[in-house]
Amino acid sequence: MTRTRTQGTPQNDIAIEDLQPGDVVHSYIWEDDEYVHSGICLSQDEIAHFVYEGGDIVPPNQLIGNRSRLDVYRSHAGIWTPDRLVTLDTFSRECVGTSYDYVGAGALEESKHEHQSTIRDKLERFAKGKLNLPPIKSSKYFCSQFIVCCFAYAGIIGESAQVLYDPKTYSPEGLADDPTFGLPVGYIEIHRSKLGGFR
Repeated sequence: MTRTRTQGTPQNDIAIEDLQPGDVVHSYIWEDDEYVHSGICLSQDEIAHFVYEGGDIVPPNQLIGNRSRLDVYRSHAGIWTPDRLVTLDTFSRECVGTSYDYVGAGALEESKHEHQSTIRDKLERFAKGKLNLPPIKSSKYFCSQFIVCCFAYAGIIGESAQVLYDPKTYSPEGLADDPTFGLPVGYIEIHRSKLGGFR
């Protein structure tokens, strides 16, 4: 069964050298037609992401396998200003070694349902100054949660918008369906990589 995505799926084969800081990348499994993992580019050579072992920064080729490719989503020009990219880099490096959020990842659908059913109340409480937003910095993240927090920490998702963008409610597919986290620009396959071995 082919999945229908709000923004479609990247159609252009691009090279690792085309990656830009701030690009959000998703590991796409062909036979499942599904995004199973997400990361964010710090440079052409570095992607920050969260795996079961915790936060890490790896070369892009480590997210591409024999059964998958790396789909690239890019924000509009000017969104990732130099200052925001510095903040992104600093935040990502501070998160290296931070634990993976197993509980949050397992409860994603439940968190999403709860958020959707209470969003109006949250907005009203925020407008009255009676809602305390959870801190962006945490002791643990799952992969897509981390991406949302990167956008919030860099100031792309402002404080009032954070009421709507609950990091614990986003899956890799959810990120790809939301233009806040970029538009599809292309994909990278294993034969396009020039960076050596894969794992």
